[in-house]
Amino acid sequence: PKKNNKATFIDEISVKDLLKKNLDDLIIERPCLEILQSSEVLKKIQIINGLEKGNLTKALNGKAAGTVIYKD
Repeated sequence: PKKNNKATFIDEISVKDLLKKNLDDLIIERPCLEILQSSEVLKKIQIINGLEKGNLTKALNGKAAGTVIYKD
């Protein structure tokens, strides 16, 4: 929302759907998404705002604290 006031929070999305959106500005680099998609051990990643108090602890405890990007 800092760059686009019409942006909305996405709580969960698949790699495939995120790449399909073909967004110019992603929070994560496309090669990272491709690694997740082809990985045999990674199932999902969570993007959090580490500056917001408590988010890192929530994420490390398996709770939702940001956007979850999961493998298709």
